[in-house]
Amino acid sequence: MLWDQRGYSAQRVSPSISDPMGSSVREDLTDEWRVRYDSRGELEELQKFRLGVALFNSNAVWHAHEVWEELWKEGLHKGSPPLQALIQLAACMVHWRNKNAHGAYTLLHRCRANLAKGEGALYGWELSEIKEKAGEVLNLMDAGVRYKDGPPIQLVVDG
Repeated sequence: MLWDQRGYSAQRVSPSISDPMGSSVREDLTDEWRVRYDSRGELEELQKFRLGVALFNSNAVWHAHEVWEELWKEGLHKGSPPLQALIQLAACMVHWRNKNAHGAYTLLHRCRANLAKGEGALYGWELSEIKEKAGEVLNLMDAGVRYKDGPPIQLVVDG
């Protein structure tokens, strides 16, 4: 079985350039993560959400973005601003990693605006956690910290 009791596990995955246009939008995944990512269509919605969290925590933020975007288009929280905010946070991280400050700030401000529209929980996860992480990213970027030099931004989902 590919999943632990909570539906996910985490490990660091190093990003690399694989986009034909020369942008490091996508990351290489380890074999284990590739199997999990490629079989995501078979997952229950909560497991898919948690796969996105585990990918994000493993530094595979583009893949996390893709998983969450699928849920945003067709899941329980279809079209919800808080889920869109999480997608935007992951995309912000991609731009930050690629040294695209304008793109990173633009997405981070959109993320924070979408978080302001919602309250409560996303798949049972309090939105305050996402707000806190968006604030951490903003503080690091404002301080001029480069993505590779900053502390890893980890999302913690209980339950």
